[in-house]
Amino acid sequence: MHSTDLRRDHIQGMMIGCAIGDALGCSRQGMSRRLALRKYGRKPLAYRTLRNVGLPSPVTGLVLKTAQAIVSSGVNSEFFVLRFQQRLGWYLLSCPVGMKLPTLLAAAKCWIRWFRIPTGINSAGSEASTRSIFIALALNRAGPRTNKWVEQITRVTHTHPIAVDGCQVLASLADTLIQQLGSFDALEVCKKLESFSSQTELKKRLAQLPQFLEQKRSPLAVANHFGWDTGISDYMIPMTVMSCYCFLRYPKDFRRAVESAIRLGGDTRTLGAIVGSLSGTYRGFSELPDHLVRGLSDFAYGPTWISKMVMRLSHWPHGVDDLYAPPGEPVAPLELTTTNLLRLTFISWNRIKRIPCALLTNNQPTRLRRS
Repeated sequence: MHSTDLRRDHIQGMMIGCAIGDALGCSRQGMSRRLALRKYGRKPLAYRTLRNVGLPSPVTGLVLKTAQAIVSSGVNSEFFVLRFQQRLGWYLLSCPVGMKLPTLLAAAKCWIRWFRIPTGINSAGSEASTRSIFIALALNRAGPRTNKWVEQITRVTHTHPIAVDGCQVLASLADTLIQQLGSFDALEVCKKLESFSSQTELKKRLAQLPQFLEQKRSPLAVANHFGWDTGISDYMIPMTVMSCYCFLRYPKDFRRAVESAIRLGGDTRTLGAIVGSLSGTYRGFSELPDHLVRGLSDFAYGPTWISKMVMRLSHWPHGVDDLYAPPGEPVAPLELTTTNLLRLTFISWNRIKRIPCALLTNNQPTRLRRS
């Protein structure tokens, strides 16, 4: 991926793809597959938290904070981490509805980082996953340097070895995608997944995916095989395995890949965002579904803001402006806080509307297996 225009298209594809998957999964967050089927049926996925308007969560917001930090990093990983910690601390004040507990605690600890207290939390959650995909795309085939940056940015919020390893797998997959844009073979890439991991628990599951891909098994069948039939939890192992498989099963169909992931139930917001990021990275912004792009809310971190940010990122770190470590694209704090509070209202109403279906469904949507 050498051309600036091509680089811009795929970076924007990753960011918008993340926002789309995140927003589509938001209305089903925490629901089991059976409960979601009872409430929404088998109709194509749509933005439902606010009718026909996509409202991405902090899963996307943190990717965009990462983008702001990286352009002002001076191509220095330690300075990049510092910039991200600064932005994460301020982001906490905007009432980021939906941010998970480990990230909330890490954001709070960013305010006392001068005492040299590590901000990371010993959690194997998956909220850092989309950030790792972005790092791989921004550094653009940097090899071991990518691994270092991914580990450092993951440890800002999650320090558990499995969380770091899952992020390395997703970053390596994204890095492979941008190297093979013209000659992508899903099965060959799937066979490499095991080598991207250093954790036995994750490796043994990734090693089983090629046989399922050869047999063209559905993501639902694969999830059932691993015992994740009630939904995909935010634990890094099921999240990494199923996000990789959903993308590799439908690499040329953005919508089908994202829908197959979200219909699995569980942490649909994060899973949708990861698959959307991978598919957007591979397909590029120009090939994303127009109606889903147009449906995204354009407040605060909307498509217009992302487009401006991508213009800056497409030249990083090769532009002469990098010598001056310029700031990232600014955000209106009041507008961001207002958007987050509105999201709280819509999400709360959406959860209330679930209650009748939950009472009639013989399932326990919150009991998600971590294995």
